[in-house]
Amino acid sequence: MKVPVISRVGDSLTSRRSARIWAAAVFAVILVLFGALSSIQAPTRSASSLVEGSDSAQVTELLAANTSDSKSSALLVASRTDGHALKRSRQHCHR
Repeated sequence: MKVPVISRVGDSLTSRRSARIWAAAVFAVILVLFGALSSIQAPTRSASSLVEGSDSAQVTELLAANTSDSKSSALLVASRTDGHALKRSRQHCHR
């Protein structure tokens, strides 16, 4: 009767000598994978993490344009969900 492969692998994992061989083989495979993956070039990072056109990018641009050392700024950014401009009657400015 033929012994199934799973049974042979299980037996080889439980003996001391074979378990050491399996551990060394797995360790060698991991080392080869790390060596292969470390040679891949990572994409270059952007100088700014802000997504173009996002609210954060717009606020950064507005704050850079309106800087003054004597005053601190508070800025509220609001937009409609449909993308249209806000009506003048709905724009309130509190000082």
